[in-house]
Amino acid sequence: MFGLIRRLYRIDVRERPGVGVWHASVRYYDLFDQNGERVAGFYLDPYSRTEKRSGAWMDECVVAKSLPVGHGPPRGAAGVQFHAPVATRPRC
Repeated sequence: MFGLIRRLYRIDVRERPGVGVWHASVRYYDLFDQNGERVAGFYLDPYSRTEKRSGAWMDECVVAKSLPVGHGPPRGAAGVQFHAPVATRPRC
């Protein structure tokens, strides 16, 4: 999926470890333009859990804003309901 984003939009998607998340399966990704500038970021919450809101959804966490020392890129969150990988099953 991220390779397709790179080819279509010239946006590089890179996981950033160490960002605080609400569940161990959630990951945070930065988006970089073709000049290597970070232009946005998003949390991806891919797996279903009993306490998780149902369906697929997307929310904004921080809107883009101008700051005295530059700009703050927008950040969002996307949630979907895939089944988590199981170690005893072969991967597709």
